[in-house]
Amino acid sequence: RILLNETKQSVITDEYLNKAKNFVSKLMGRGFTLDQSCAMAGNVWAESKFDPAIKSPNGAIGFLQWLSDRKKALISYAEHKESEWSSESIQIDFMVIELKDGYKLNNGKYIPNLPKSIKSSDEYEVKNFNSAMKGDTIPQKAHNFAVKVERCGDCDGTLNIRSQSAKRIHDYISGKYVPKNNKENNLII
Repeated sequence: RILLNETKQSVITDEYLNKAKNFVSKLMGRGFTLDQSCAMAGNVWAESKFDPAIKSPNGAIGFLQWLSDRKKALISYAEHKESEWSSESIQIDFMVIELKDGYKLNNGKYIPNLPKSIKSSDEYEVKNFNSAMKGDTIPQKAHNFAVKVERCGDCDGTLNIRSQSAKRIHDYISGKYVPKNNKENNLII
């Protein structure tokens, strides 16, 4: 798992804000709200720096560093779609299937070859996600997403970084945060 304390990262840096905005836009295009998308993006920043092809030494993969049965489900979904797990669109679509649809495809059937543990608790991730998004603020939602969906405990001390990254992403999208290195701010008129 790529952890912030291992890579010496901090709150999302200005150079990644456009990637974050693009990621949020894609999540919103698949039915997540702005607040949900920003909360998720703060966690994706911490997990993978928006690199869908990233693999950690412990075998975790993708935007959210999926492991175990959730990793198997992502791979099964990619195979069903005749694609690679490392595809950005596959992973974003999988987030919808995992967090909103209970691992069911548009036809109401499960992703083929799902692990039995997922089939026996198909609404588990949906309930965790809905519970996480009950926070009043974006930082709370990001914190809850880490704890309830990512299930990373204190995330090796990165909960505040995830929360503040989500807030910065939201503030950037809404125009409340202007990057310090924004070239448009440096134009001489």
